[in-house]
Amino acid sequence: MEDNTQTIAIEQRGLKFHSFEAYKIIFNRGTTAKDGKFNITVGNNTLYPNPENTNLFHCQFNITINSLDVSNPLDLIVEAIGVFEIIGELDIEFSDKLKSINAPAITYPYIRAFIYNLTISVGMNPIVIPVMDFASKTIEMLNEKKNNEAKEIKS
Repeated sequence: MEDNTQTIAIEQRGLKFHSFEAYKIIFNRGTTAKDGKFNITVGNNTLYPNPENTNLFHCQFNITINSLDVSNPLDLIVEAIGVFEIIGELDIEFSDKLKSINAPAITYPYIRAFIYNLTISVGMNPIVIPVMDFASKTIEMLNEKKNNEAKEIKS
């Protein structure tokens, strides 16, 4: 019997998630702060621990939550990262999409769960930070950049 099987080497390419790490937590609350209305600010960016290797990167989030009720003070700052690696050779546009859309979309649920669990663990009603659509956010930023470039050309 003849063996017609073939071995095909498949190169893996894409985004590898290594870990989620919260590295800065500042939490101040009054003893009566259990719930209320909050101002929530979410910021994120991409960091490169080794600038010579842009395939290894951190997706950093800075979350600030402040109570709008001065009689029930609450201030919470959480800074955290998702550690990622680009595997294989990818074109720059696809790599940028992985860094600006996929990495934040993977990291963000971890920080949402972290804040939820932290607030419930200290006897508060849980704070649930809003869901974010990183694809739309990135498209808006790219459109804004193109509009700014077009304005600069016209000047």
